[in-house]
Amino acid sequence: MRCINPYKADIEARRIRQVIDTYSLDMTSSIFSLLERRVLSTEELLGIEHKVDGFKRHSERRRHSSHLLDHQDELKDKKEDYATRLAAVAANSSSKSVELARLRAALAA
Repeated sequence: MRCINPYKADIEARRIRQVIDTYSLDMTSSIFSLLERRVLSTEELLGIEHKVDGFKRHSERRRHSSHLLDHQDELKDKKEDYATRLAAVAANSSSKSVELARLRAALAA
């Protein structure tokens, strides 16, 4: 396994992020398009994909948690058995992250 200097990894992640940002597509579509056109290779992304898209995922996780806590409070106030309904809200919200998970799995393959 190749060991990369963290400083170089940050520089490489910024370079890749700039390339991705030049596309008007969303993050996942841009990455797939760049891979298909061989502008980026999977080897370039492996190990630093979290640096390329890390902040966005962190924001999404915080938004997801906040969304669930809001629903939990709302359902508690109604004094309902909220476990099943909260699970449905969580599953719906989490399904938005499935596309990114598939991309990471495809890159690792």
